Amino acid sequence: MTKPTHRCKKCNETYEYRNASIVFKKKCPHCIIGELEKVDSKPEPLLTIELDDETSVPRVHYKGQELTGKASVFFDWDTDTDVMGGLTYAIEHYESGSYPVSNRIERRVKGHCLE
Repeated sequence: MTKPTHRCKKCNETYEYRNASIVFKKKCPHCIIGELEKVDSKPEPLLTIELDDETSVPRVHYKGQELTGKASVFFDWDTDTDVMGGLTYAIEHYESGSYPVSNRIERRVKGHCLE
């Protein structure tokens, strides 16, 4: 999921433009008279894990998409102040369809790659 890059000053509609010729015109396609201004677009977080309390199922968003059918969520991060730190995350989830499919997203970074 991408963030909007331009907003109309008049009607406040937001747009995600990659085509420079459209942005060059600087007119809102929605209200026609409004001028487009560039919006500070912060990139979508890679991984978001939300937990309401100790007994709730975590809400997991990976690359902007919510993962449902979670079977396992693992996250481990170490500082790299004195010793090389690292990051490991693993998420196992099921996709429904005509046949359930098990998917696993796993990544090891920095010092965790050496283990």
